Amino acid sequence: MLIGHGLTKRYGDRYALRNAAIELSSGSALMLLGRNGSGKTTLLNILALAMRADSGTVQIDELSGRAAREAIGFVPQEIALFEELSVEENLRVWCTLPRAAAKERLDALLERLDLYSMRKKLLRRLSGGQKRRVNLAVALMGCPRYLLLDEPFVGADEDSEGRMLELLAGYRDSGLGLIIVSHQPRTLRTIADRAMVLERGETTFYGAAEDYFAALEDREL
Repeated sequence: MLIGHGLTKRYGDRYALRNAAIELSSGSALMLLGRNGSGKTTLLNILALAMRADSGTVQIDELSGRAAREAIGFVPQEIALFEELSVEENLRVWCTLPRAAAKERLDALLERLDLYSMRKKLLRRLSGGQKRRVNLAVALMGCPRYLLLDEPFVGADEDSEGRMLELLAGYRDSGLGLIIVSHQPRTLRTIADRAMVLERGETTFYGAAEDYFAALEDREL
């Protein structure tokens, strides 16, 4: 289980996150919601071990050090890839697996993410939605236990968004734990079973996704 407890982060006098608590089980998908500046990206970065909290703890199963970091696949909002490299080269750059295992994993991901036919294409020649899928493939190369995604559908067309949702649902069903940051909760209605809402660093909702949507519909009546 991925557990964050008492997570607080300040920038000067401003709290980006205040005493946040979150739990993610294998095979569960949590949607992390809130306006710009609410603390979503800060929380995701802390859980991905890419940023230190001022206070609080992050526990990833019973792992520590490198093993804990390798258990997390992180997909940042900004596409963190090399435009002048091919799809395949981008995946190899970020991979830490031994050569034989890397090739097997790379081929499987390219096939599953519908990228095999464009494996030799330079990244700069791909559409926004295709780049999003390569970004996802990079995060999955290390066989993580938990996948954290920050606005994974930005710049993706409707077709690419649908493919991404289908892929993420498949990974969730295979036991991967997911946290997905989004401004569009209804997009995630078919995949998320948990929901967390942040407002100015404070948790304003944490619970079952169906309870969140029920409350949302009540407010809209």
